[in-house]
Amino acid sequence: MKQIGQYKDILILIFLTALALVLRLYRLDSVPPGLRVDELSNAFIVSQHVLDGDFRFFFHDASGHEGLWHALQAGMMLLFGRSITAIRSASVVLGTLTVPLTYLLGRQLFNRRVGLFASVALAVSFWSLMYSRTGTRHITTVPLMLLTFYFFWQALQHDKRNLKQFVAAGLFMGLTLHTYFAAWNTPLIIGAYCVVIALFQRPLLHRKWAGILLMYALAAVITLPLILSMLDRPDTTEVGRVSEVAAPLNAARDGDYSLLIENTIGTLNMFHADGDSEWLYNIPGRPIFSPAVALIFLLTLLYTTFKAITHLTKRPLSPSPFIFLLIWFCAGLAPSIVSVPYGSLGHTIVAQPATYLILGLFIANRPKSAALNRLCIVIAAAALINITTRDLTTYFADWPTRGNTRFLYHADYYELGRHLTATDQTEIATSSLLAGQWDRLALAHAAPAAQPRLFDPRRAIFLQPATHYTGYPAVPPLYTELYQPDTTPISGFTQRTIAPPATPPTPLVCFENGLCLLSALYDPPLLDLTFQVTTVPIAAVNTPYSFPPLPGTYAGPRLAIFTHLLDAADTYKTGDDGLWIDPDTVRVGDIFRQQHILIPADDTITTIAIGLYDPLDGTRIPTTDQQDQFKRPFAP
Repeated sequence: MKQIGQYKDILILIFLTALALVLRLYRLDSVPPGLRVDELSNAFIVSQHVLDGDFRFFFHDASGHEGLWHALQAGMMLLFGRSITAIRSASVVLGTLTVPLTYLLGRQLFNRRVGLFASVALAVSFWSLMYSRTGTRHITTVPLMLLTFYFFWQALQHDKRNLKQFVAAGLFMGLTLHTYFAAWNTPLIIGAYCVVIALFQRPLLHRKWAGILLMYALAAVITLPLILSMLDRPDTTEVGRVSEVAAPLNAARDGDYSLLIENTIGTLNMFHADGDSEWLYNIPGRPIFSPAVALIFLLTLLYTTFKAITHLTKRPLSPSPFIFLLIWFCAGLAPSIVSVPYGSLGHTIVAQPATYLILGLFIANRPKSAALNRLCIVIAAAALINITTRDLTTYFADWPTRGNTRFLYHADYYELGRHLTATDQTEIATSSLLAGQWDRLALAHAAPAAQPRLFDPRRAIFLQPATHYTGYPAVPPLYTELYQPDTTPISGFTQRTIAPPATPPTPLVCFENGLCLLSALYDPPLLDLTFQVTTVPIAAVNTPYSFPPLPGTYAGPRLAIFTHLLDAADTYKTGDDGLWIDPDTVRVGDIFRQQHILIPADDTITTIAIGLYDPLDGTRIPTTDQQDQFKRPFAP
């Protein structure tokens, strides 16, 4: 019988692994519909350190990142390149492993029925798919945490003083802490359960205290390099990131508990009435379960709580899985209660397997009545069907097509990149809000051969190149009279063509960086400036930075244009500075026009001053005749 059970487990594990892997690979290059900023930052900035031979236990980029996941991601990109699939493949592997490991732990804590139900529900869940299919490190925590709990529970159940399981638990506990800040819940959960043992099951603690100490000691040794690496620059550790989102906790320390209460209610509502509010991870407000499944979850949660209290009062000699599961679930929700936004699927990722294990307790016991047993199986199957159809439809069909999702994942840029590649277009201009380097990086990744110029359509336009693609968010374009009448929708963008520019006039002035001012037309309050690029680079190039950048790192452009209105004594009256094209994308021969808003402060103005400078330090870029600005008479 034991051998038959082993074969059954093997078949179940093969089935679960295959199911999880297929769902995590299906349409991986198109769902999510592009790469979001975090993925671009991870793949091209943080993990690039590893590819450059610079491996660290803790990278100080992006508010601080543990190095383990980036080593895995760099290995995948080294093997398979920098495609979207390769960038996400480390998460796919780790997310797949969470499913069979949930089965093994569920079987160990309760029985096969619970483990099988929980793991299948987890495999098809929107929650697990979200973090198993993006190039972010959150999912790394879950399989290592499950392995820690598996060996810890095995060690508690082992009658003999065999320390091997404690050693394995300590090894995986230490590795878990190298993944994500939520992973620090792992030793706390086990520690809280050890306190329960100390208070209510002293004979068990007496038999296991040496192994528990060994487990924590080993975990501490493995974690020590991470802690030392974090302390190199305390201002960039995740302590800083935690402080950014811990508004409810900070308010409570000052005596205001309203936000903490609101977050507690909101977090508890995430299962039935509310959900993660961020489009990056969810359709805002969408709860984890449908009302019917949420009801089952509430009943099983109450059952878990009742059994946990019963085990506390009866003080059984064997470990209580109900107490452990309840501690695990509550601790996993705690980060969402003390941080913003409430109900975050990322902050509560530690509670993810526990949630589905609690739901699986609906069929933990086999009722004596055959009819009742069949009814429980039918309800469990209906619940699984509901989770499967609801979550897979939302994840693969609904969520990735929403406008906000597409915008945050640069979906239009990826579709535009595929269009440019298919049509062999290289010299084009495309609209962008110029939020750092990310639009540029997304389009460069989607179409490596293209040479797109990026501009903010609210204040600028390219005259050369003449082919424009303007996309979301749609804003009224400037200089509409320059566009030819034909427009063609392309991949979320509108294709427009600028009327061929006339032969460029003789420049009014040229600057040492290769930028020449062709015209300056002032019709108050608008000043239109037209520039031509004669040499590149026209600006100093920033070192690529992570998201968010290191403290003290300048993440803005290295070129800006100032326009000042001066009086007869050259006294500054008003001005409008900016550069609404991306200077890192321009090429020789490009011509662009941008608009400045200058409202005369009074009637003493005599001069318009135009010049270039580096916003990093304010250094002005001289003209070719060594002037720090170009002046022309004020003539409205």
